[in-house]
Amino acid sequence: MHAAVTQDWVEENARIAASLGFRTLIIDDGWCFDAMKRVSPETISTWYEWIGDWRLSERKFPDFENHRKRVQAMGMKYLFWVAPFLIGAKSGLIKMIPGCFSEECREGCHTFDSRSRSAADILLDKMKHVMADYGLDGLKVDFLDHIFPDTEDPRGRDTVRFVRKLAESVRAVKPDALIEFRQAYATPGMLPYATQFRAGDVPFDFLDNFLRILQIRVSMGDGVPVHADPAFWHPRESPVNIARHMIASLAGVPMLSMDLSRIGEMEKRIIRHWLTFYREHRKTLNFGKWDISFLPGGAAYAMACGGAESIVILLDSAHLGEALRKAAPHVFILNLSAEAPALPGGKTWSGEGNRAPEGRIPPGGLGELER
Repeated sequence: MHAAVTQDWVEENARIAASLGFRTLIIDDGWCFDAMKRVSPETISTWYEWIGDWRLSERKFPDFENHRKRVQAMGMKYLFWVAPFLIGAKSGLIKMIPGCFSEECREGCHTFDSRSRSAADILLDKMKHVMADYGLDGLKVDFLDHIFPDTEDPRGRDTVRFVRKLAESVRAVKPDALIEFRQAYATPGMLPYATQFRAGDVPFDFLDNFLRILQIRVSMGDGVPVHADPAFWHPRESPVNIARHMIASLAGVPMLSMDLSRIGEMEKRIIRHWLTFYREHRKTLNFGKWDISFLPGGAAYAMACGGAESIVILLDSAHLGEALRKAAPHVFILNLSAEAPALPGGKTWSGEGNRAPEGRIPPGGLGELER
């Protein structure tokens, strides 16, 4: 929906999402300005011009407090997108902190200069206001990577100080707040400040989503919440590829960015199936030990092991035997590949539109083996 979002649309989609098994809702950047627009060559050059004041659009959300309470009553956590380092050219903030941002204006905004501590305090107060005044469960924090490393003019310590103060400000309002950071700043040094780390933007591309999730897992270690980039597919996408989108996302926490009011029953069945699998195996997927096999330019498989259970997300069927040799006695194989590997003596789930000969796991399908 980009910034063409409304309270009624959000609530309708939250209701459907909750019924499918989702438990977190994130509203992207359109919540904080009135313009109803979508990203296009005409709008992108000024897209962030109003960012920085962090005031809710009452035109889009005329009764936000009751709306937010209704969504939370569905069992959903409610998060807003924020980008504290972006200073919109038409924002009121730009007049409050003169000289504390870059001269360059890109996509309608400047970048904050983190060396100014008095200005940083103003920005941090605004982040605290967003949490406290709107009753949120957390924030999706974007564009912290816009302050680039510079050995001649270093700002690293000031930037990290801001990030630390940001986490403190959010947690002062809600100690268990969800704080999402993006892949570009998903580093071990950020572990004290965020609660989840999300793969970078990969619209339509479930294979790249899978790879990005694994990159974060390798750099951050086991037990760290890694989120998929929200899956998005064409309205006429095949059931097989929809299943593959969901399987790829299970390497992390599955997310969607779809207009759920317009998807069909087939899509809902596939989504619900894989979210049910995720919930039933969360202990292994979230807290197990991950074994990842990389290939040049990609990955062969990723396997989560916990106790007597292993879950293999298979991308290169030639490496199934390698994974099984290291797996626990009870193995689930989620076939992300376009092939149908053999699983002698096991059970297979075909789903919709992805059939395979007996004893083989179809693309987008599931195999289960007890050894």
